[in-house]
Amino acid sequence: MKITTNNHYRFTLDSSDLTAKELKEFDYLTDGEGTFIRYKGFVWELGQFTLTELEGWDGISSDTAFSGAVIKMADDGESVKMGYVYA
Repeated sequence: MKITTNNHYRFTLDSSDLTAKELKEFDYLTDGEGTFIRYKGFVWELGQFTLTELEGWDGISSDTAFSGAVIKMADDGESVKMGYVYA
């Protein structure tokens, strides 16, 4: 597996930090609910990630059976490192 990342941590976002268009994608959440991350033009809700056993990463959100976004939570709990994994 190949993982690409720039190793930069990004601050997590609240729903108030998203545009109305971005919030429409998360209409299953109640107002004010959710913690988000914006990366490479996409917005993810942290609940979209499942635990992973990939060394050095905490979660994965699959795009296909062979690729997806990976996430590493910082110790402060307020920022995350993102990357993409390819098989």
